[in-house]
Amino acid sequence: SWDGRVRCSKKESQTALRTFVLFAKEPLEPLGRAEPFVCASLRKDGTWVYHAPGSSPSAKAFIPRPDDALVAELVHGKIHSLDGSDKNFAGVHFGYDRGNLGFGIGPIDATAWAFGRMQPDYPDVTYTTTATTVQASVTS
Repeated sequence: SWDGRVRCSKKESQTALRTFVLFAKEPLEPLGRAEPFVCASLRKDGTWVYHAPGSSPSAKAFIPRPDDALVAELVHGKIHSLDGSDKNFAGVHFGYDRGNLGFGIGPIDATAWAFGRMQPDYPDVTYTTTATTVQASVTS
């Protein structure tokens, strides 16, 4: 089950055009990602990727579906909710009209975070917390 964290790669975010928290109503195919929220970036070549820190490669290409929605954007280490927006960005719905979503940035498990930073191959990862009490919905 989903733990409420969206894992974003700082390295991937820094090289992308823009980085978002994406709500996916259905698992991303053929990736089998069951989490409802993932960190997704639009690369300079126009490819959408979802972040997979700790795996190789650290980002995997996917094709957004019509019912996917960008619900928050990461900009310079801060997260901005897209609540109330009703646009389209690079073929993906930008914003949401209903839902009780809260976003925050930081490590969730301080012990694991501290231990990870002591490792020589420490991955440069940002954890974004996404809490929801009402499933987000979009108006197309």
